[in-house]
Amino acid sequence: MLGYQLLYLISLVTFTFGALTFSVLTLFYWRQRRLRPRPAGGAVFPAFTVACAAAFLMNLLLRTVAAGSEDSAAATGLSMALDLATGMLPPLLLHLIYRDEEPGLPARGAWRCALVLFYLASAATAVAKGLSDANVLDDRWSDRLDSVPALRLAVAGILGLAIQVLSRRHTAAAERRHRWWNRVLLGLTVLVAALNLAQAPPIWGLLPDYLLLGFFCVTLYYKERLIFFDLLIKRGAFFAVAVAGLTFFFATAPPVLERLPADWSRPWIAALLLTPLWLAAPWIYGRLTGTIDHVWLRRRYTPAEAERQFVHAVQVAGTDAGGGKLCGAAGAIGQHSGRLDSAPGATRGAPRLDRPGRPAELGPVPERRSPPAAVFGTHPERGDRECPLPPAATAAGGARAAPPLAGQPRRASRPARRSIPTSCSTP
Repeated sequence: MLGYQLLYLISLVTFTFGALTFSVLTLFYWRQRRLRPRPAGGAVFPAFTVACAAAFLMNLLLRTVAAGSEDSAAATGLSMALDLATGMLPPLLLHLIYRDEEPGLPARGAWRCALVLFYLASAATAVAKGLSDANVLDDRWSDRLDSVPALRLAVAGILGLAIQVLSRRHTAAAERRHRWWNRVLLGLTVLVAALNLAQAPPIWGLLPDYLLLGFFCVTLYYKERLIFFDLLIKRGAFFAVAVAGLTFFFATAPPVLERLPADWSRPWIAALLLTPLWLAAPWIYGRLTGTIDHVWLRRRYTPAEAERQFVHAVQVAGTDAGGGKLCGAAGAIGQHSGRLDSAPGATRGAPRLDRPGRPAELGPVPERRSPPAAVFGTHPERGDRECPLPPAATAAGGARAAPPLAGQPRRASRPARRSIPTSCSTP
């Protein structure tokens, strides 16, 4: 009994975190879709994210509603919607594999037709499974449709492995690692589906959810590296700390709350007890993300520090030293965002700062030079100081002519006009 309760608690925490994470990513992709109607990465992975968000959210809501009444109309509607969302996950997963391997696949037309048929069959069986859960179909159909989810996963795993084996696409090192992880997860998917088809214990029925979450994490790591670290890792760690802190509070608070007066002041006092945790949450998140950046990712600057460095360098960029600070701030931004194309410790290859604010790869700070003579004119009668001339002066020949190129005859320059006013003229 304790084992099942612990498994239920783990699945509940996983569904809660998955619902929050996928919902945030859905909002992110929706905003990106509004800014760029045709994203470069395609719409398959955002659609897979939306389907995962719907599945996790409805699963969480269904557990909440079913705790009150399993036969209510809300529970029936959520069950049908959940069947439809989970039924579309296997074809979307296969579509992700097909999109990556399409350039090197033989007979791409046949594979495209097979993918379309798999979409149609999954949608039809998902609708039938929802009607069966709503007691619309006979019991004979219910018994036959119980094995459909495992069969869909098995088909997706077998076809995905076949696509990767038959593909002749030339891959880089990171793509080969991504393909290897996909093959491992596809093989585990086929194994779990076979166990569920063989009437394994109910505990095996929870593993497909974790495998789909694993597919999502691996794809996000190799496709959207910054989102993986900044959202999944950092927010996941903060979520774990928050759950642990709130669990400790509610485990130790009841003896204190029982001593409070049983009137209108009890909610206010309980809220005051939780207020320190609420106020300390931003500080805890900042310290946690800073530790992940410096210790695990080996970043020299956190995102907030890199932004402050860059803004400060832009403000003082008018001097020679300011130019070096600007280049150093640009290097800091590069260390934060541009060095995450490999393993988590890849930021160790970021530009080295030989002196404060200047990466070594950028070379020495260039010396400031005077503007060309076509923009500045000389006035010997005013101490030979250089003053900027208006554009009309340059067109009229009032500026000092530039030296001719090699092989061209030297032309006589016309003298500058003294009647042209300048911004540095004195009375």
